[in-house]
Amino acid sequence: MLREFGYGVPDLERALQSARNDVTLVAEAEIQPFAPSPDGRTAVFNEMHFYDLPWPRAALEQLENEIVTMKVTLSYFVEPNLTGKAATRPDTYRSFGLRFALKKRGESMPKFRSRVSAAQEKDGTASPEETSCWLLGPNAMQAGSLHCDLWRGRAVDLAGHGAIAVVPVTGWWKSHVGQRRMGDRARYSLVISISAAGHGVDLHTEISTLVEAAQIVEIA
Repeated sequence: MLREFGYGVPDLERALQSARNDVTLVAEAEIQPFAPSPDGRTAVFNEMHFYDLPWPRAALEQLENEIVTMKVTLSYFVEPNLTGKAATRPDTYRSFGLRFALKKRGESMPKFRSRVSAAQEKDGTASPEETSCWLLGPNAMQAGSLHCDLWRGRAVDLAGHGAIAVVPVTGWWKSHVGQRRMGDRARYSLVISISAAGHGVDLHTEISTLVEAAQIVEIA
């Protein structure tokens, strides 16, 4: 049903709602997926973005074993390659691809970076070592340039997932070196929503405090 109809009809009232127990984080950025190799004959992966999220850890831990939902959406545009048989292979049809990866509970940022880097050559996929709470999972999100999934589980578990990565995967900008597009840049949007429906918890204030503190440090 998800493949046929998506996630339902857009609801303006729902989109305009603002609640303490239902918050959304939005990041918009530009990324250069590939770069020329040292000898200039091939292309290599270039940037990957890591977000240390302003996470409402205390509020989530307060809910303990109550069930909460997180929705992650990654959206970007690709330049299609319509020549030959390219349209039948995602890695040659798209100019580039992006994937997102969530930090595991108890995983340090250096280990998170190392794991994501190791998985990049496998088209952004890796076998999870902990029980997955995702509705679809990474193996169901390889097509297209709009990737969306729902995480549903215990609040205390979500509290440990406070970082996310946006990682490029291969496309014709990388494989078709003769086109000289390996240095091109692209924009993307990353949207993360946390919902604790039915619970009187304040997620918004903790996130706002962390964001304001980060802005003060950056300005200083």
